[in-house]
Amino acid sequence: MVKLTLVDQDANEINHAIFNQENFYNPSEYIKNDYQNINVDSQTRNLINSMEYKVDILLPWHDGEDFIITKPDTLADLLQKYGGLDDPLSLEGRLFTRVLPKLGELAYPQIFREVLKAGTFYHCRLLEFFKKEVIESYTQIIVPYNNMILLLTKRETEFDLVFQQEEHDLFETAPSPMAIIYQGKFVRTNTKFLDLINNFQDQETQINKLNVETFFTSDKFEFEGEKSTEALQTFIQIQDRDVYSHVWTIKKYFANGTAKWLNVQGIPVNYKNKPAVQVVCEDITKRKLAEEEAFQLKKDLEVVANDGLISVMHWDPINGFRWTDEIYSILEEEPENLELGTDILLSQLYGDMEEQLRVRRLIDQAIKDKSSFTTQLSIQTKVGIKNISLSVHCYGPEKTGVPYSTGFIQDISEVVQLQQSYNNLEISLEDKNVILRGLYQRFKNNLQIILSFLSLDMRFNPNDPDKVVGSTRDRINSMVLINESMYHSSDLVHVNMEHYVESEVTSLLSSHRAGNIRPIIDVESLEFTMEETVPVGLLISEFLLNSIEHGWEEGEKGSFMVSLKSEGEHMTLIVADDGKGLPDGFSIETANSLGFTIIDSLIDQLEGTVKQLNQRGAAFQIEFDRFENSKV
Repeated sequence: MVKLTLVDQDANEINHAIFNQENFYNPSEYIKNDYQNINVDSQTRNLINSMEYKVDILLPWHDGEDFIITKPDTLADLLQKYGGLDDPLSLEGRLFTRVLPKLGELAYPQIFREVLKAGTFYHCRLLEFFKKEVIESYTQIIVPYNNMILLLTKRETEFDLVFQQEEHDLFETAPSPMAIIYQGKFVRTNTKFLDLINNFQDQETQINKLNVETFFTSDKFEFEGEKSTEALQTFIQIQDRDVYSHVWTIKKYFANGTAKWLNVQGIPVNYKNKPAVQVVCEDITKRKLAEEEAFQLKKDLEVVANDGLISVMHWDPINGFRWTDEIYSILEEEPENLELGTDILLSQLYGDMEEQLRVRRLIDQAIKDKSSFTTQLSIQTKVGIKNISLSVHCYGPEKTGVPYSTGFIQDISEVVQLQQSYNNLEISLEDKNVILRGLYQRFKNNLQIILSFLSLDMRFNPNDPDKVVGSTRDRINSMVLINESMYHSSDLVHVNMEHYVESEVTSLLSSHRAGNIRPIIDVESLEFTMEETVPVGLLISEFLLNSIEHGWEEGEKGSFMVSLKSEGEHMTLIVADDGKGLPDGFSIETANSLGFTIIDSLIDQLEGTVKQLNQRGAAFQIEFDRFENSKV
């Protein structure tokens, strides 16, 4: 994508055009009669040949309605650069705005007409942008001569001269470290470039001793994805205008074993009217370290969660059922023995006819209401009976009257066995050890949920590993707090929600250095099981993180409130902030951000409902019932 901008001599934009190579040139008819009558006299040709500018000659057509290209010069160069034609001289005898429509958008025809009418010169400049940087600059003078237009053009760059303003040196004040390399030497650098290079060297660098080969031959540098010889060849191609742009990722190793990363983008420019290369640099060390940490974190979570398998399911009318690979381990089957497009899970249900009808009724009701459910069931595998937790969510769009579905199953056999064991044991020291081992297993199962969130986070934020690592740490910390709270409880099974919520909110605000936010905790002294605490704790975490990120302007003070009340077995959770509120037209039912995707999944896990409250800031109310094995 190319952007050309025409500015006047005071650097005010006249107009701009954005285009691909495919639409820069447009085939146009040859203006036979008018073009044949054109005669450029020898005096004019001698004048043109004596100039240091390139000169295009244009002749008015139909009283200036358009202009016939009589002698293409710079126009031919631009067509060869952007249009990709082998014979740019074929522009001769064509109408300017028809054959070069994108240049027509830059207001040249209007300027040509005004110059002819006034009989005076007009000075302007044509700028070419790459992203937000000016990489080519053409000084132009539009001259009226013998009822013709002479378009005089001289090619420059922003580094030779951009707006002729000494007090506004764009090169020195640019936000990025930049340098110009000419004949292998660094002939111009800005302050940010010198600071960056010194940060990447073992000792202070003298600019007059810098040589481009340092970056391509030193054994202390490693080019990602290419050899140093290939990187040097690409640099030469940029200098020769054979390559338009290239980005190198360089890794520098230090004597103490640490490393830093640098992104270097090279583009062709002119230095004193000679081919040179401009480099724009960026220190990406922080991002690279975060990527490595995120990758290692994902591997660690996979190892930890290996014993707590969860398989995600999706169903649509075209592909039927699709499962993630964990389904093979849960069902104890090889991939070739399972036909994944079919309803393999229900075909392995263990139990009498009533149990199968119960599950079918749940599915039918969810399809009918476009609702969700979570249930426990048993399946028959080669190694015996397994206890499974099944969660299903049905949603649009519909085809053949049936909505799409998504969900997951989790092997909870050990959790069920633990609960059965606990119900038959008195609490003794030995019994507590048994329970602790079961809690550890349950904790690993819940880490698998965190792993699923991590995978989802990576899909939503593929280019922001810092955010992925940060949000994953927050969720793990919530899980750690749950585990610690349960370990210090009297029966090692329940969590006091008043103490837990206060600890979670305080910890999150502290880790995000959000001292400007005042926590308001109004939570009853309820005893929750881990199955209830995990989704409730993660819900509070997601809402709080969303408030920290979006609720207030930076440094602005505010409050975040959590309320958890009970009416018998019915719970009401309210989370609210007094910030700037949600965007106009926001609806939690249609929100497709990562945070609300996770929130929706957690509410489904609680078999609850959510609604947005009409009050200042962002406020939500979640209603759900206690699980059967809970106590107040």
